[in-house]
Amino acid sequence: MSRLAVRFPLFASIVLMTAALGCSGISKSVTSPASAVPLSASPSALSFSTPTPNTAAQQNVSVQNAGTSRIVVQSISVSGSSAFSVVKTNLPLSLQSGQSVNVAIAFDPSTTGSFNGSLVVASNSADTISVPLVGTVGAPPIAVSMSPAQAVLQVGATQQFTAIVSGTTNKSVSWYVNGVKSGNASDGTVNSSGLYTAPASVPSGGVVSLTAVSAADTTKSAAASVTLAASGQPVNVTISPTSASVQGDATQQFTAKVSGTSNKSVNWLVNGTKGGSSTNGIISSTGVYTAPACPANNTATVTALSAYATSASASAAVSLTPAPLNSTDRYVATNGSDSNDGSACKPWATLQKASSSAKPASTIHIMAGTYSLSSTLSTSNSGTASAPITFVGTDYDLAARNWPVKIVHTGTASTVWAITGAYVTIEGIDLSSNYAGTYNGIKSSAAYTVVKNSHIHNIVNDGEGACVVGGSGSDYYTVVNNEINDCGTSIGATAGKLIHGIYLHGYYSTIQNNLIYRASGIGIQLYSYGVGHPNQEPWHSIITNNTIFYCGKGIIATADQNGFSDYNDIGNNIVAFLVDVNSPSYGIYNSGAHYGTHNTIEYNLVWSVPDARYIGTGLTYTHDVNADPQFVNYQNNGTGDYHLAIGSAGIDAGTPHGAPSIDFEGTVRPQGAAPDIGAYESH
Repeated sequence: MSRLAVRFPLFASIVLMTAALGCSGISKSVTSPASAVPLSASPSALSFSTPTPNTAAQQNVSVQNAGTSRIVVQSISVSGSSAFSVVKTNLPLSLQSGQSVNVAIAFDPSTTGSFNGSLVVASNSADTISVPLVGTVGAPPIAVSMSPAQAVLQVGATQQFTAIVSGTTNKSVSWYVNGVKSGNASDGTVNSSGLYTAPASVPSGGVVSLTAVSAADTTKSAAASVTLAASGQPVNVTISPTSASVQGDATQQFTAKVSGTSNKSVNWLVNGTKGGSSTNGIISSTGVYTAPACPANNTATVTALSAYATSASASAAVSLTPAPLNSTDRYVATNGSDSNDGSACKPWATLQKASSSAKPASTIHIMAGTYSLSSTLSTSNSGTASAPITFVGTDYDLAARNWPVKIVHTGTASTVWAITGAYVTIEGIDLSSNYAGTYNGIKSSAAYTVVKNSHIHNIVNDGEGACVVGGSGSDYYTVVNNEINDCGTSIGATAGKLIHGIYLHGYYSTIQNNLIYRASGIGIQLYSYGVGHPNQEPWHSIITNNTIFYCGKGIIATADQNGFSDYNDIGNNIVAFLVDVNSPSYGIYNSGAHYGTHNTIEYNLVWSVPDARYIGTGLTYTHDVNADPQFVNYQNNGTGDYHLAIGSAGIDAGTPHGAPSIDFEGTVRPQGAAPDIGAYESH
């Protein structure tokens, strides 16, 4: 596409609006101090970022007549770098009191580097505003940080250092001690994982420097200082309590005190293993010990080891007993038996046994392994508002996107897991189907279903369904922090495939922090059943901070026939790199006339959509971000890294309204001035 074609895509890019917008931080030049028709603009500055030259981006500035009299905008221009331009407009332009105009600014640089400019708007009132424009082109800068930044160690002791590399997918570093790779005997050594071992004697000066150098860019590094001391001064460690009795799955807080050094840090071990193990129990960096549900041994030893002096430690004896058979906790394991009582040491073998035995407040712990289903797994028992039924897979790790509990449908059913009981939660599982006739992953027809922290994928029938489905009666459905992918077949190649990522009906749905890709239909669809189901309507639903890519369409919240769609919040979502499976392909849209006037669509980043970014009768959107999301490593098959890279237009660009308090992997949101757009919060 030519630069001219990019810069002038729409003759009608300036449209009148009536919303009142703020103007803080805008440079204003007023030649008449008595001006009664001031101009204002929002946002107060624009920041663009593109990965390569000749890759265009476009954003809007809303210019408002904030006065009480009519104003005529006489000129709209850009000063500074020629990489910025104003999309073609008709001038002069008349604005009544309270009216505003969207001014579209294009950023289309021909080279890499940084660019600066200003949008200048002048009127007949002699009131002129100037909005700063900043643009960058090229890969985000590589940076290295290290933790801890300093340490105090006795000779012979060890200290773990961690290096974090941002701005590249290559996270590798080389470690140096006083400029020597891997160190030496006189200054200490460091291994490839950042574990530093102090020398046998204090070197000259008593301080050494530990450096991590980026493998991607050797000019980028981070350093920490290590102060070394002789072993003459005694160091003492005490632990409290010195003994404890802990039942399976229960916790015990241990504390440690270190004297004889300013370094009060300790490393926690269980039976000599740092952090413990699933066999003997695990312990956190703050000393919280969690016993295994069914201990292999009757005892364990918890040790607090001084980080300053490895010769100083204190230990506590822990007596272990199995988790009791109580009214709430039950267990399922691949080596269990359905004739067992479901306790930690006598688990059931099948999920269906656990499901049919569940009661209000039951927590079904699913141990790691693969569970094959020859038919639909049915959950008909209900929990209550204060005592839901919970199925939870063990040891899942959202940061690593790893789920050790695998539930695989191997039969010929259309649905893998069907929920007809209310107040049921599914957490931490990996669910898929090997049967080409399956078109529903998890389907609920009851209220207050929760699907969270899970991986739902490979639901590949050609019919209409979804990886996560809400049928009739599924109000208050919550779908959060899930990876949902490969819903439907022939992604990006074959038309007519209608398997969606998430497809819900009903009131008060919550869909947040989901990573959705390769859905041949729609990434997220809220839709009413229509005739015969007048109560199944998408009202009062929240769709925020989801990341959707390489799907047929992005997000739809609409209704048909007897249904109606209203009072829904759709914000802070990324919809990008869609494929034209079901032509046409839209980013965010509605279809039909049953669409209310109270829906909020704001602060969404929609990018690389084959047909229309936004479309639909009555659909309005605000604070749109029209820029490449700049994932750290975009791959359309899900193997990439979908955090936002440094310089992404989605960082700090969202709204707190409707944003969840944590992101996909549990990071507190926001980390900056505002929430990031999408499922991940940069940190």
